[in-house]
Amino acid sequence: MPTTHESGSPGTRLGRAAALSKYGETRNRWALIVGISKYQDPTLELKYADRDANELYALLQTPSAGEFKPQQMLKLINDEATAARLRRALGGFLLEVGRDDLMLVYFACHGSPDPRRPAGSLYLLTYDTDPNEIAGTAVRMDEVQVALREHLSAERVVVIVDACHSAAIGAGTRGPRESAALLNTYLAKMSESRGGIALLTSAEASEASLEDERWGGGHGVFTHFLLEGLKGAADGHSQPRDGIVTVGELFDFVRDKVSEETKSQHPAIGPSSFDRNMPLAITGGEDARTQYELASDLFALAARLDDAGRFEAAARHFAEASQRSRSVGVPLPDADLQKAKSLLAAGEAKAAILSLETLANAPDAPADTWLLLGMARAESHNTSAAREALERFLKLAPDSLDAAWIRDYIRALQEGVGGVRRALIIGINHYPKLPHTELTGCVNDANRMRDVLVGRLGFHPDNVRLMTDDEATGNAIRKALAMLEAESGPADTLVMHFSGHSVPEPGASGAHQVPKASPEQREQETFLITSEVESQANGLHGGVSARELHDLLNAIPARQKFVILDTHANTAFTTLAERGANYSLLLAAYPGKLAYEHTFEYQGVQAPGGLLTGAVLSVLGLADPTHLDYGTLLDETIREIQRLAFDQVPMFVGNRDQLVMSAEDVHLNLWQLSQRYHFHSDLSPALAQRQADLLGRLAVPFPSAWAAVGRAYLSANALPAACEALGRALSEYGDSDARTTLALSEVLFSGQQYAEARRYVTVWSQADEDPADGSALVTTLRQLESGSCHALLIGISRYASEEVPPLNGPANDVKAFRAAIVEQLRCPEENVTMLLDEKATRSAILENFRVLAARAQQEPAMFLFAGYGSLDADAAPTLVPYDGRTEGIFDIPVSELASVAPARDTNLLAVLDCGCTRSSAKDTPRSRYLATDVRSQPGGRQSTGVSRLSQVAQDVGRMADKPVLRTVDAPGLRVGATTIFPGSFRSAFQTDAPLLEGPIKRDAKRGKGGGYLSQALAAALRVKDGLTPSYHAWIERVEQELKQEPVMTSKHPDEPVLANHTLRAVARAAFRRIEHRPFSRLVSLLQNHIARTSLRPEPYLDLGLAFYALGEWNKALQRLRTAVNLYDDPSVFEQESKIDSAVSEHQRQARYHFARVLYEQKKELGKAVEELRKARDQEPEDARVHYYLGQAMRALIERESLAEARKALQTYLDKGAPLGHRDEVRRFVVASKTPG
Repeated sequence: MPTTHESGSPGTRLGRAAALSKYGETRNRWALIVGISKYQDPTLELKYADRDANELYALLQTPSAGEFKPQQMLKLINDEATAARLRRALGGFLLEVGRDDLMLVYFACHGSPDPRRPAGSLYLLTYDTDPNEIAGTAVRMDEVQVALREHLSAERVVVIVDACHSAAIGAGTRGPRESAALLNTYLAKMSESRGGIALLTSAEASEASLEDERWGGGHGVFTHFLLEGLKGAADGHSQPRDGIVTVGELFDFVRDKVSEETKSQHPAIGPSSFDRNMPLAITGGEDARTQYELASDLFALAARLDDAGRFEAAARHFAEASQRSRSVGVPLPDADLQKAKSLLAAGEAKAAILSLETLANAPDAPADTWLLLGMARAESHNTSAAREALERFLKLAPDSLDAAWIRDYIRALQEGVGGVRRALIIGINHYPKLPHTELTGCVNDANRMRDVLVGRLGFHPDNVRLMTDDEATGNAIRKALAMLEAESGPADTLVMHFSGHSVPEPGASGAHQVPKASPEQREQETFLITSEVESQANGLHGGVSARELHDLLNAIPARQKFVILDTHANTAFTTLAERGANYSLLLAAYPGKLAYEHTFEYQGVQAPGGLLTGAVLSVLGLADPTHLDYGTLLDETIREIQRLAFDQVPMFVGNRDQLVMSAEDVHLNLWQLSQRYHFHSDLSPALAQRQADLLGRLAVPFPSAWAAVGRAYLSANALPAACEALGRALSEYGDSDARTTLALSEVLFSGQQYAEARRYVTVWSQADEDPADGSALVTTLRQLESGSCHALLIGISRYASEEVPPLNGPANDVKAFRAAIVEQLRCPEENVTMLLDEKATRSAILENFRVLAARAQQEPAMFLFAGYGSLDADAAPTLVPYDGRTEGIFDIPVSELASVAPARDTNLLAVLDCGCTRSSAKDTPRSRYLATDVRSQPGGRQSTGVSRLSQVAQDVGRMADKPVLRTVDAPGLRVGATTIFPGSFRSAFQTDAPLLEGPIKRDAKRGKGGGYLSQALAAALRVKDGLTPSYHAWIERVEQELKQEPVMTSKHPDEPVLANHTLRAVARAAFRRIEHRPFSRLVSLLQNHIARTSLRPEPYLDLGLAFYALGEWNKALQRLRTAVNLYDDPSVFEQESKIDSAVSEHQRQARYHFARVLYEQKKELGKAVEELRKARDQEPEDARVHYYLGQAMRALIERESLAEARKALQTYLDKGAPLGHRDEVRRFVVASKTPG
C-alpha cells in the first residue's frame, strides 16, 4: 500500500532530490555579496540591507538557485564590508573566476557622490565611510569597473545593485533622487564597457529605492521581489513556464512587480546586450515540490470532505508536479502514482488505469503502481488483468503488510468470484384463510423469473428452488433459507424473489392492514404473508416476520445476495436492511406506497404479473448481464415503469456500482473502505459493523481495512468497537502505522484511558515530522493521568422540622453513587464527602459546595442532592436542606448554586434528584416535592410576580419543546458544566407528574428504596472495556429504566462522565491541530498561489474549503463567495475556458459548496437556495445538490414562517392575552428567538 502520514494525505513527503541541483552547463558559480545596514557612522544606517544580502546568500546555496558553494562565495555584511576588504575582494577574489563560470555581484548599501563634488565620481559607501570625507574613505565605482574589466575573465556576469540609498531621506526610503540618477548612469556605462554584463538596478534615474517590513517581513522592495523571482515566481513571467528562471525572466519580473507594488520605483535593466536565456535558477524541482505538497494536502481535504471534485483537483496538481519535475530531467514517479490514486478516489477508474499503465512501463515505477493498477482493474471488472497486476506486485514486494490479503484475493479471482448461482423463487396467488385477497400474477412472476435466471443468466435448474401457492408456507420458506445457509459457499451468488402479499406500512391503503405497533414489535410481526396466514383478533398469525427474513438472509454465507420483493414495503424491514444488511434489496415501492400488477407477454399470451417483476425482467432481457450494475438496473426499471404510465418508484438498498450477477467482491470492497479517511457519523456504525463482519469472514490479515473500520466507529463515537478494531489493525501492522497509532490514542483519550493514550502518542511522536505537537499532547495526557476527582454527596431522608415527612431512599442514593464513582470511575474514597440527614444543614451544604466548586476549576467534581425539592415564591426551583422549614432557615435556590459554579471553565457535574412540581404531587407518599415555603424571607423579600418564573419557564419550556429530551439548553438551571434533573423538571409547568421513589431493583445490598433517577444513574455508570461512557451514552442507558426520562443540560454531552473538561479541551485542541495540519499547510500554499494568480477562481474554491475544514466559517464563506463571483464574471469565465476544459463543472462545484456552507451556518438561506438551483440546473443528477436544496428551502420556509408566527403571538401578548395560555405563548416566543 502507498504509505500515509497522519494527515491522511497520500504518500510520504517528497524529499529533496539531489539530482535537482543540476544547473545548466556552467562549470562553477561565484558570488560577491555586499550588504550594509549598520555603519560606523550611525547617521548612515539602513534597516534591511544586511538582511537582503544574507537571504540572497542563503538562497543561492539551495539546489534550485544554483547550489553555489560557500567556498566560491564572498559575503561582506556590515562591519565586514570595509573599504579595504572590498578592494581586496575586487583585486583577488575575482581573479579565481574562470571564463566558463558564472559571476554574480550584488550590492545592498548606500551609493553616493562626494557632497563636496556632487558632479564627480560615484562611491559605494562602505562600513567605515566617513560621510564628511567620502572621497577618502569610500570605494569609487570606477574601481569596481576596472576590477570587472581587468580581473574578471568570466563571460557570464550578472550585476544587481540595490544601492540608491541615503539615510538623509525619511524612513522607508532608500536613496536621494540625484544619487540614483548618477548611480544608474554610471552603472549603465560600466555594463557597456564589458559585453555580456547583465545589469539590474533598483530604480531609474531620479527615483528612490524603498524598504519596509511589509515586504517579506523587512526587505528592500527590490530585493524582496528579486528573492521571490529566484524562488520560482519569475518562471514564465515573460515566456512559457518551463521550470527555469532565466536572467530575462528575473529582470522583467522584478521590474514589473516593483513598479506595480510601489507606483514610484521602477528598476532599470542595463543597456548592454546579454543572454536573456542564461539560467539563474532551476525552479522546476522546487515548483514540483510545491505542487506535490499542494496536491497532497488537497487529497487530505478531499478525503475529509469525501468530495470527488477535490480528488480531481489533487490529481491535476500531482500531474503538474510530475510535469515540472520532468522539465528539469528529474522524473517524479510518486507524483504519477498519487495522481492515479486521486483519480481512483474520484471514481475515474478508466483514467486511473491509463495513468497507471503508463507509469508501469517506467523502469523506476514504484511497486505500489501494480497494487493500484490491480485494484483499478478489479473495479472495472477486468479480473484476469487485475490478477496479473497483483501477482506482479507480490513479486516486487513479497513482504508487504498487504501481501496476505492480496494472495487471498488472487486465489479468489482464480477460483472465479461468482461461485455457484442459486435462487429461491416464491409466488403466491391464493390465500385460503384470508378472504378476498386473491392475486392473479404472482405465480406467473415466479415462473418468468425462473425462466430468465436459467435461460439467460446461467443458473443451473437444480439450483433454482420454486415455491408457489400452498408450497409457500412460512415454515417452508424458513427451511429453504436455512438450507441455502448450509449449502452456499463464500463465492456463491443468491437470488431470492418473492411475489405476493405483505403487511404494508401503516397508512397505506388497498392492502391487508394490521394495527400499529412499535418498531421493535413490528420487526417480530408478520411481514411476508404466506399461504397459511390467517387473521385473528390480535392480528395476523403465521408468515415470515421482518426480523426473521433479515436474519435468515444475513446468515447465508454467499458473497452476492440479491433480494427482489415484488410486494409492499414497510419500515420494519427496510430499516433493518439499511442498518445492517449484507444483501442487496429491491422493493416494489417505498414504505407507505403500494405495489401494482400489470399484463405482460408470457409464453405467447398476455398474462398478469407484478409491475416490478415485469419491468426488471424486461431490463434483464435486453442488458448485458456480465456488465449490468444495480444502479443501471434500477434506473432502467424506473424508466420502464414510467413508460407503462404507473406512478410506482422501486426502492433499492445496496451498492449501486456493484454488478447484479457478480458475487460481492469482499476484498475489493474492503480495499475501497481502507482508502477512506472520513465517515459520516449517521452512516458509519452500520457500515463499520458490516465491514467488520466481512473482515471476519476473510480470516487473513488486512490491517488497513481494520484501521478504516476503527475510524468509522470513532466518527460515530462508538468507542469500545473503535478501540477493538484499531487495536486489531495495529497488531497486524506490528505497531508501525502512525495514523492508526494516533487514532487509537484518541479513542483511549476519549474513554479516559490516559496512560495508554499517552503511550501511543509517545510512539507516534517519535516518528512525527513535528515532535512539538506530540510533546505538548504527552504533557497534557500526563496531567490528566495524574489528576484526581472529588464528590459531595448529600442525602436527606429525615428533616429537622416535624412538618416535613421522612423519605426512604436518599441515603441509599448516596451509597449507590459513592460505590459507583469509587469502583467505576476510580475516584479516591478520601475525596468523597457525604452529608447525610442532620449533617446536611443549609450552611454545611453551601460551605462544602463552595469548596467543591473551587476544586472543580482544576479537577473533575460531582455534586449529588437527593432529598426534597420545591419552588420559591417566584416558582424557581429550590433544594430543601435538613434544617429547612425551621425558624430562620430557608430553601437553597438552585440559582444560588449555579452562581457559585457557573458553567464556563468548570468540571462540575450536578445531579439534582429532587422534585419541583407544585401540584398534587405533594400528596403522593413517595414524592420528593415539598410545597412552597410561604414565609417571608429576611430583608423584606417579596415575590416579583413573573420575572424569575418567566426565566425558569423559558428554560423548562425549551426542554419541553425538544423532541429528544436528553440534552437541552437551559442556562438558568445549569449548575456546573453538566446538570441532570428528573423528568419532573421538564413537566413542572405543564403537568402534575411527581418525582417518585421506589424499591431498588436487583440490588438488595443497597437497601430497600431509593430515587429512581439516582439508582438508575448509579447502575448505568458502568465502564465497558475500560472506556468511560459519555454523558449522552449514560443518559441513554438510564432512559430504559426510568418511568420518567431524565433531563440533562450540558456543555459537554459527548464527553466522558466526570472528566476534566478543562484539560481535555487542551488535549482535544492538540489532536485537532494534528488533524488539521494538511489544511493549515494548504491555506498557506493556496494563499501564495493566489498572490500570483489572483483572478483564477479555483484556488479560491480550494482555499474556502480548506478554511471550512479548519472550522473557520467566515473565512470559508468569503473565499467561496469570491470563487462564485469570479466564475460568474463573463470575462473571467471566458479566460478560464481557454485553460480549463471543465470550467462549467468547477463553477457548479463552487456554487454547491458555497451554498452548502451557507445552509450549514444558517446564513443567507435565500442565496443558498439560489445557488443550489443553479448547480442543480447544471447537473440534475447530483443527489447531494438535491439534498441541500431541499434542506435549505425547508430551513428558509421555517425561518420565515417562524418569524411570522413569533410576531403574531408577540402581538397577542402585547394585547393582554385575552384567551389565556400566557405562559405557553411566552415560552414559544422566547424559545423561537433562541439561536439554533
